[in-house]
Amino acid sequence: MWPELEPLDGLPLRERFEWWIGGGRLPAGSGPGLWNALVQLLVPGLIAALESPEQGEPALTETEKKRYLGAVGDLYSYLEDHALIAEDDVLNRRLLLSLAMGEHAVSLPGSGYSPDEAVQRIVAVLTPERVAECERLAPVWTTLPKPEIARLHRAKQLVRIAVDLRDYVTDPEAVAAVSRWEPLYSVLP
Repeated sequence: MWPELEPLDGLPLRERFEWWIGGGRLPAGSGPGLWNALVQLLVPGLIAALESPEQGEPALTETEKKRYLGAVGDLYSYLEDHALIAEDDVLNRRLLLSLAMGEHAVSLPGSGYSPDEAVQRIVAVLTPERVAECERLAPVWTTLPKPEIARLHRAKQLVRIAVDLRDYVTDPEAVAAVSRWEPLYSVLP
């Protein structure tokens, strides 16, 4: 445990989130490792609490769920704005939180983390042009430069998350889009 996080480590989840919401921040100059440790103190606990409360704690109310999901969004934005985390990593973390919500049957439309909202985030990245490019390059990916292979791999990761989210999505057009992308998973690096 990082010494800077020890005071938070012993706090109940609600108090950890209230610390962040109330303006709590890590010391200036804290690096990505410390910030990632803070994320680990907040997000997994929230995911667990979405399904069932901590021992001896009352279940989170719908208002608290939305408030804490908003706080996670603010934390991710802070990390991105301060170059403490890569944009792709932020998107992945947001999408995985949405997937956890779907798996735990937590429906909070408008929270920014519902499965439908998550798939819309993916749609914004996997545009028809990007999908067409992936289809065109997939057969020859082994001949491409490493940065291009990395871009194709990133698209594959997004397809995988979208497919995992599909069972929880209510928008038929989004479900259809994900189904159209699914074959890419087996041909991209």
